[in-house]
Amino acid sequence: MSLELKTLLPCPFCGKPGSIDEERSLANPDKIVFVPSCSDPDCIAVLCGCFNRRAEAIAAWNTRATSALTEQNERLRKALEAADDMLSAAKLEYEFCNDEADYHRLNASWQGNLIEIRAAIAPQENTNG
Repeated sequence: MSLELKTLLPCPFCGKPGSIDEERSLANPDKIVFVPSCSDPDCIAVLCGCFNRRAEAIAAWNTRATSALTEQNERLRKALEAADDMLSAAKLEYEFCNDEADYHRLNASWQGNLIEIRAAIAPQENTNG
């Protein structure tokens, strides 16, 4: 068995460890099945089925479409950091805003920051052809 099949990836929704539960099959109570899920009972991750072999359960859990979620989470994290930085800077700059020209300069800067934040949140186009 390869290392990839032995290692259970964390949950793509909450980051907590994944788990493989051994349960009795509903169709055949004498049979044990393996059910991958998130170890956090409050997580929104849904079960992705039950499997006859532990390796199959691990492979199913590990091969879900996690990269898109990870990329989206990273874009959102960066956007949140940018928004936080923008608000902090805006508070400081506003204290020193002396006239209408300063206000318009600040407003233009904030608009530029908002455009960057929106671009970070927007899904990236697939450029792989």
